[in-house]
Amino acid sequence: MFKKIVSGAFAATLVFAVPTMALACNWGAQASGDCKKLDVTVNIEQGDSEKAGHYDLYWSKVGNPKQGKKIATGDIPALKKGQAHNISYDVTKNENGKEGRYIFHLVEPNGSIWSKEIVVNNCTEAPPSTDDGGTTVPPKPLPTPVEPPTIEPPTAGNGGPTTLPADGKTPTPVQTKPNGGALPKTASSYPTVIVLGAALIAGGALTLRFRAQN
Repeated sequence: MFKKIVSGAFAATLVFAVPTMALACNWGAQASGDCKKLDVTVNIEQGDSEKAGHYDLYWSKVGNPKQGKKIATGDIPALKKGQAHNISYDVTKNENGKEGRYIFHLVEPNGSIWSKEIVVNNCTEAPPSTDDGGTTVPPKPLPTPVEPPTIEPPTAGNGGPTTLPADGKTPTPVQTKPNGGALPKTASSYPTVIVLGAALIAGGALTLRFRAQN
């Protein structure tokens, strides 16, 4: 008799417990992330309809993130079977730093589930290095080449050279006289003056002699 009572009680417990366990949480979640953002997709794994819920995001530098610091929270809309809701978190907004361990707590009216733990590390971007271990320095830009001014070859004007002015204008030829030209006039009036002087002296002498005789 006692065994029957115990068996009946156990069967009744299973009848009521199994639906309760099935309704604990109808959501499923797939999580991933890197040094830029975290992504979680929430979908219905059982049941036809769900009411709206919310999520909390926990972080810890080391150890179990479930016991870490809550850094974000948000709403999850009501979902029907076959629908999914995406949650994204910008890792750069974490004031504690990008690296660490993250986990989402998804809460619905019938219960809650935890996403898988997301480990984010190696987020430090090292500068590019050279073969000798130093830091690559970008090369300086080369100066813009300046084309030299175009100079026309010298031309001769009447056999002479050409001057090249500094202002870049058309050069002015220098006129020169060819060899064998007429000699310049260099004669003066000195002989005429001498003849006139001699005549004056002779006239004066004759005048003095004439006065002396008279």
